[in-house]
Amino acid sequence: MNATTADSTIPALRTPRGAFVVLALTFVAALATWSRLEGYQLADSVEYMERAQAMVRGEALVDATAIRSYGFVSVLAPIFLVADWFGVEDFKGVVALVRLLQVLLGLELVRVCIRIGARVAGDRAGLLAGCVVGLNPVFLQFAVSPVSGMAAAVCIAHGLALTLERGSTRRAFGAGLWFGGAILMAYQTILVAAAVGVAIFLRDRWKHRRVWLATAGGIGVGVFVAAALDRVFYGRWGESLILYFGQNFWLILARIPNELGFTQLARDIWGMGAKYFEAETGAHQESTGGDVRQKQTVFYYLVNLPQVFAWPFLAVLAGGFGVGIARRRWREALAVIALVLCVVIMSYKGSKDFRLWLPLLPLVGVFAALGWSALLGPDAGAQRAPRAAIAMTLLALGAVFSWSNLAERETRRYSAYWRAMARVDELAEERGRDLRVASAWHWAVYLRGSAGVDLVKLP
Repeated sequence: MNATTADSTIPALRTPRGAFVVLALTFVAALATWSRLEGYQLADSVEYMERAQAMVRGEALVDATAIRSYGFVSVLAPIFLVADWFGVEDFKGVVALVRLLQVLLGLELVRVCIRIGARVAGDRAGLLAGCVVGLNPVFLQFAVSPVSGMAAAVCIAHGLALTLERGSTRRAFGAGLWFGGAILMAYQTILVAAAVGVAIFLRDRWKHRRVWLATAGGIGVGVFVAAALDRVFYGRWGESLILYFGQNFWLILARIPNELGFTQLARDIWGMGAKYFEAETGAHQESTGGDVRQKQTVFYYLVNLPQVFAWPFLAVLAGGFGVGIARRRWREALAVIALVLCVVIMSYKGSKDFRLWLPLLPLVGVFAALGWSALLGPDAGAQRAPRAAIAMTLLALGAVFSWSNLAERETRRYSAYWRAMARVDELAEERGRDLRVASAWHWAVYLRGSAGVDLVKLP
């Protein structure tokens, strides 16, 4: 395979107006998604906000057992800091600002994906690749709810932009810092950073070791910062990092031999991990036969791809993936290796959710650009107009089917909690005094009370 080198950053598109149109369409689609929300979509979003507010106020969290990096929490914290400065008592507007921040992160992801696609396959293909990312139903669903995967995806995109072509040591270190930042935002991107790192090592090997060593150094900085935040907020260096690794990657390590029929070996591996992590972190880990069985088939992601990528976009991605393999160039091969490694390893995780694919969208964007480029063909020639017509038809169909997919997703499952809190607000106003209220699912009503409502979290 041939490897190209580049020391400059990704150049601006020759058609910035086109990028603006794609970003504007994405923004409108995100606002339309936002308008459909009633109730929080998942507890994770609320816990990030709760931790950010507790960080600002120096308060301890009640009954918080989930593994969370404080990287993304630190991104949200300034919003709550400013709110407290101004003495805000009704935080519904603050939550709206958090959602707006998430939308802006999503737009930045699309912007960088457009530029990566333009670098790989040309301006037109880059713009269309941005559409594939920006109109994705999973992207839109979580572009309006504060989940760390979106911020991590932005970091992965910037790192990938500096990595697809071999550059200077400084450039490689910068890429590593972005990948380290992704880990700081969401620990799940340890896998993505490691997969890209493996691809870089295979590309550069010992001859160009300065590149992958610099990248590894940048990633190490991110890991160190994450461990330091654990020391500050959990009292131990790398507390949440170690626990996350044990509950995820150790489980995968046990499930692979189980899938191959070596059940006892899988139990032994899981048993060793359970003893260590229970002793070291106090985390309850059971070692039973059920622990090493898949909760969902290893083919879950493959079988359910049409639910996430509309079939016109899926056809483009499949074509782009084939082009990436056929070209036998490291720029494309790096994305192929990284995506395949990530999907295969994620498939062995017991619980699967396409929300975990958010950090993979920059890699998906590479193949979208390659697929659109293959369909569009050269800029000149007799077939240009028919090819462009086919591409626009696929784009329109993909947009319609993507929105249809999004409309079928349940975004109002917990809306009754918001309506209940609205009734509490009315009662507080009618009675002219403050009311104290608690909910079995505290997260479902968090920050939904007015100034006259004191929400208490039960232990």
